[in-house]
Amino acid sequence: MIRRRSAVHPTVSLLALLAAASAATLERDPVHLLPIAAVVTAAASAVAQSPSQVAKWCLKLLPMGLGLGAFALLNSPYRDPSLLALLPLRVWTLTSSALLFAYGTDPWELAWSLSSHLRFPRWMSAAIAVSHTIVVRTLDSLDEVVLALRSKGLLTHPMSYLTGAGHLMRAVLQGLAERAEKLSTALEARGFDPYAWRPLEPLDVRATDLFLLSVMLTAFLSVLIL
Repeated sequence: MIRRRSAVHPTVSLLALLAAASAATLERDPVHLLPIAAVVTAAASAVAQSPSQVAKWCLKLLPMGLGLGAFALLNSPYRDPSLLALLPLRVWTLTSSALLFAYGTDPWELAWSLSSHLRFPRWMSAAIAVSHTIVVRTLDSLDEVVLALRSKGLLTHPMSYLTGAGHLMRAVLQGLAERAEKLSTALEARGFDPYAWRPLEPLDVRATDLFLLSVMLTAFLSVLIL
């Protein structure tokens, strides 16, 4: 047994992400979705380097949720005002669950878990681990992208994150491509072979992992039942 680096067991983290995302997508009552969002946000804040990281990203994407809520309200035949709360809560929950997975999971322990527990091909597990690393590093440096777009007058107010989503995504994707190229070069220089990696020892499953998984699965099942 080795000392793991993941705050949440990779398999548990992946299942929790799927359960939280499914619950957020299926739930149509903002009152029922609110406690799910609170639990996921608390879990993500617990594993992040700083709780402010989670709040920062959720607040940055909140205008997009408000814009989606307003768009859904205007296009709904019933003009249901609850959509103004439901869509932002969905975006908040999805963002928090993604951050829980990103900050709570070590990428190479994730690759091992996918290969050994879920029987993913090794090359695919390694590719997912590389993608995980790139996304987390992009999250950490996205502030630079936002500042650059603001300096060019492309992000002038909170709603610009919705109206200027194309510019933001283009800059993010460009950064992802550059980081992918650098990481590929570094792995190639080290002779990395995803078909001949040295497997890890079995990772321990902690009580907190089981608690988190039970909470997420309970939230998902409650959505299906209610």
